Amino acid sequence: MPKTEDNQTDHVHIIVSGETLSKIADRYHIKLSELRAANPQIKSPDKILAGQKLKIPHAIAPVPVLTTPVVIPPSVSSPPAGAPSAPRGGMPITNGLNTADKYDLYSQFFIRYGVNLAALDREARVLLGLRVTSNTNVRGGAGEYNDRVVVAWRDSNGAKQVEEFVANTEPSARYEGNEGIDANLDGRKDLGCLPEGLYEYQKGNSKKYGDILRPVKDIFVIRDIDHDGKFGAQDKAASIQALLNSRDSILFHKGGNNITGSAGCQTFQPAEFNRFWSALGSQKRFQYVLCAVA
Repeated sequence: MPKTEDNQTDHVHIIVSGETLSKIADRYHIKLSELRAANPQIKSPDKILAGQKLKIPHAIAPVPVLTTPVVIPPSVSSPPAGAPSAPRGGMPITNGLNTADKYDLYSQFFIRYGVNLAALDREARVLLGLRVTSNTNVRGGAGEYNDRVVVAWRDSNGAKQVEEFVANTEPSARYEGNEGIDANLDGRKDLGCLPEGLYEYQKGNSKKYGDILRPVKDIFVIRDIDHDGKFGAQDKAASIQALLNSRDSILFHKGGNNITGSAGCQTFQPAEFNRFWSALGSQKRFQYVLCAVA
């Protein structure tokens, strides 16, 4: 992509259902007239189609502050007709896409939380989790690797880079009653699940797991207060009141080959975790955006 000046790079946006040119211009902090001028193929602003690609000129936004807010946005929409299809209720299919197109597709999940990939320093890696929501009792409580974690960055030459990993972002009932925190003080420990949002993680090490990523600050976690295997509104309300400390319990770490090994952590099969860790490079801290796609 052509470069205008430091940290200003043209960007490709794939239109999703319900968007307008005005909304897209606002999202990228540019004027509507600039957006239209950069996309002469759009003859009428009222006739844009889901799946169309737009060139975003000199896309730039302030580099987001690394924080750990509690953010639970509306569910992420499935990719529309014309864009990569989305099986299993919304997980994007990226087979057949080149690396740059994958980067552009994933950038739309990051931007929902103010993380504009085009505004980040080169070689700065950011993490994305895409969740297919599962009951904690799936596979008899062993958990399921049906989520995806993405590492995205631009290399020293400005080329877009993406690595994708099969992962798990939810707890499994295998640890029911033995792991977690008693959030509602009923004498029973409650499993925790990291809600959608923007977080900051850093590299660390533990005797149990070896290499890990742990939250930089305490983060909010929804606890399964009613132990039904799901994380609903009542669980959320009770968890907010509990003001729980989860800095050392919601990690990124190796799971097992046949069980996810998660009581709330983001886990991978061992070989997949090794690939993930290698993709992190020498960087120590990472922004992590987690979105539910189904």
